[in-house]
Amino acid sequence: VYGQTYSLYWLYPLLVALPVLLRTRWAVWLGIVCGVIVTPLVFYQFEPETATIICLSMAHTWLVSAWLMYAVNVQSSRLKDMALTDALTGAFNRRYFESLAEQALEIWQRYQRPASLLVLDVDHFKLINDSYGHATGDEALKGLVTLISQRIRGVDTLCRYGGEEFVVLLAETGAIQAARVAEEIRAKVQEAALAPGSGLTISIGVADLTRASSVEVWFQAADAALYRAKQTGRNRVETDNSGVAASNADMEAVPLWR
Repeated sequence: VYGQTYSLYWLYPLLVALPVLLRTRWAVWLGIVCGVIVTPLVFYQFEPETATIICLSMAHTWLVSAWLMYAVNVQSSRLKDMALTDALTGAFNRRYFESLAEQALEIWQRYQRPASLLVLDVDHFKLINDSYGHATGDEALKGLVTLISQRIRGVDTLCRYGGEEFVVLLAETGAIQAARVAEEIRAKVQEAALAPGSGLTISIGVADLTRASSVEVWFQAADAALYRAKQTGRNRVETDNSGVAASNADMEAVPLWR
């Protein structure tokens, strides 16, 4: 009898530990099962008033622990999102892109699984900010992210690289398919009229990783293609046809149009 009575005290740390250890909905079901099993035993060992107090105390203990664990998980998820996403647009940030691109490169080197980068930049974005204000420019960027996100697949990743420049990592996609996706995105953006006046257009550079030795080289190839798209009229798509290694002249001139 005393063993059964004293064993009830072990339920308190157990109920506290369940949400902490499991961190899943199984903790809820396990807590309910424990309650269903223990409640008749408590009422068998104690007077109804005492048994009721014990059961309520155990339930309160479990609920507080579960709520605290839920709050910690929510806060942790928010902090993780803040570390990986762009605050303005909701797209992933540059840090996340770099880690994902490293993984894609490793997969290519080990298994020859293709991937491509789209590096895109808003044409004459400074004019939009100067003419209509930064708030309008911000809304245009948000609309751009929404439009691109609706076009790409769940396995693809859209990142804000900086300012009005974005990167799309297309998984399992070669250069030809990537160029087709880029052209569809470019056309949709032009049709969407995301900014007042003449609207908003983008230029896109495309590069796969078949000859990339590093993420930096891979990105530079797409960036050089983007530069050619800017130089040849904007609102167009250019592919890295000459290979990943871009010319030094192109790479030195890239910052001029930014």
